[in-house]
Amino acid sequence: MKLDHGVANVFQTIAVTDGRELRWITAEVCRQLKQKYGSRLIAYCRSKDSGDYYRALGWFDEVIEQDLLHLVALEPVADEVSVFARARRIEGVLNDTYNRSRMIRRDFGRGFYLGGSGHPKAYYSEVPSWPQMVNGYNELFDFWLDEYRNKGITLHLNPLKEEAVVARALNVPVRYLYAARIDNLFYWAVNEMIDNPFVEPAFRALEASHVEVIEDLGQYAQDAGQRRLIVGTKPYRRLLQRLWSITYQWFYRFRHRSGMRPSYYYWSNVAYLVREALDQYRLRYPRVPRLDDLRDQKFVYFPLHTEPEMSLHWMSPECFIQLEAIARLARDLPADTLLVVKETIYGFGRRPRDFYEQLRAFRNVVVIDAFERGIDVMQASVAVATMTGSGGLEAALTGKPVLLFGRHNYYDFLDHVRRVWRDDDLRPAIRDLVETEIDRPKAQRDGARLKEAVRRVCFDMGSYSNVTPHKFEPVVVDRATTGLQATFDGALATMPDEWRLR
Repeated sequence: MKLDHGVANVFQTIAVTDGRELRWITAEVCRQLKQKYGSRLIAYCRSKDSGDYYRALGWFDEVIEQDLLHLVALEPVADEVSVFARARRIEGVLNDTYNRSRMIRRDFGRGFYLGGSGHPKAYYSEVPSWPQMVNGYNELFDFWLDEYRNKGITLHLNPLKEEAVVARALNVPVRYLYAARIDNLFYWAVNEMIDNPFVEPAFRALEASHVEVIEDLGQYAQDAGQRRLIVGTKPYRRLLQRLWSITYQWFYRFRHRSGMRPSYYYWSNVAYLVREALDQYRLRYPRVPRLDDLRDQKFVYFPLHTEPEMSLHWMSPECFIQLEAIARLARDLPADTLLVVKETIYGFGRRPRDFYEQLRAFRNVVVIDAFERGIDVMQASVAVATMTGSGGLEAALTGKPVLLFGRHNYYDFLDHVRRVWRDDDLRPAIRDLVETEIDRPKAQRDGARLKEAVRRVCFDMGSYSNVTPHKFEPVVVDRATTGLQATFDGALATMPDEWRLR
């Protein structure tokens, strides 16, 4: 990923898209880059509150507040023919469609959440017409094309999908600070699919090295923190807390209507929260089987993705229909092998009506207790199937066979991992990894080498957590800044060893 025009040129004009979880750490990284390279910093925000935060810091040269998409999407469209002609022109410049961009949005992309139709309805998912939506995207994409060209942006940190599409069209690099899903390691992904092209070369370089086989794989830190918030609270208590929260927010918006953008419909949100609480009871033992009931069964494990979710619609635009993947697996598995599906605790209340009954109707599909530890189910399985979920990575690290429907997983080069990007790929992959005994010792060694390779091209974020994203040690900023620079200057292999997690 070394750039011909040099690292200094890459950091000449840096755009930053505000995001709550990454706001504080990214702002500090930008401060260090400005001190070292004299970077011009531009922050893009959607609200005055976030804009005030960046202005108060003092080291951002420009702060731009804009929410063009939502503003323009409510304007009447007088000439639909011109709107669509303009859209086709812009799509030609971008070499991409508007629909690929909107599928990652929880409002404009609602129709793409085929396994998450229970997600609350939002004002912008229901009110704008199709021409109005297209008109909104016309204004948004033209805004970003102008910003990149006129301001000479040379790097964009944590951009939204639309911004990343424009950056790619204009050959401007982007970087996303993202969790590697191992311990509390992070890396700077090179695109919005969160690809990490540095892992495989590091893995190959370790081929002759000795690494210890992973015996006990713990849950990665960021997920563990979120899980404690959900599992540690009784369903009825969590329901009451969240009902109070959305009611308070609704009254606040009502009193400050002129300054607040419409959000989820109140009663749609209430209905979702009630379904969420009910699912926590419906998907627990004794209503559904537990792992102990399957100890003598041979099964492939499919952990469900939440919908909508970044690791599905952002990271796997080519394959995001989970029910289709489950149907294909149920069709191609041998008669003595079950498919075990476990709901994620973040998916409660979002599924379509009769979703779980549809899964059970396959007869060789078992919906297991949602509160079983995914790692335990993975270890008891013969293989794991996923799109881009952490369950596939956990399996790969421990030498368990993995069937990957998604195209953006940084470990898909391993011998015990098989890509099933086409329908014709699935049956041979099942024959090789499920029906045939793999070389398990080699797979375990490769999994251990994978973890060491990730450790070498990532950095430890210390006590940083998405639960308390504003709290982290100063040294974490140094690590993140060095890690970002290393994605451009080829120095990943020479990162200070003490900055890596042991």
